[in-house]
Amino acid sequence: MNNIPPGLLLDGLLTVLLVATIFYCFILNRRLSNIRDAGEQMKQLVATFSTAAEQAKAGIAALKKAAEEDGAELQEIVNSARALRDELAFLSESGESLANKLAGGRKSQTASAGMEAVDAPGEPQEIGAALEAARAAAEEGEGPDSEAERQLLQALRQAR
Repeated sequence: MNNIPPGLLLDGLLTVLLVATIFYCFILNRRLSNIRDAGEQMKQLVATFSTAAEQAKAGIAALKKAAEEDGAELQEIVNSARALRDELAFLSESGESLANKLAGGRKSQTASAGMEAVDAPGEPQEIGAALEAARAAAEEGEGPDSEAERQLLQALRQAR
């Protein structure tokens, strides 16, 4: 071993170190390639995610707009229904008042004709009395005075 010149020994050591460096550079290059590939995949993933986020924003905006439009339409329907409810309540009260007037007027007519009218409390009996008075008036030739009275009498008949 003493016969090996020091220059050759040094060259051998440098060769071994150079081969180790080349091997390490090869491994490092492979890992860097993997990182570059992963970076490209990450860019694609971010682009896809960005597109999906934009679509979700557009979808949310469309849903919000549709909800506002449907809410406005629903509010209009509710307002219309409330107006119809109020009108129906008014018509019902007016009809009740007219029925009571008809019943009262017919009761006095039947009482003056010698027929005794039933005067019991309660709405169904008042309706019955109004119907009886209307029948008696119809038999005597006295029909309802107006179309409204005819419609009211028809509604009272249907209510029985």
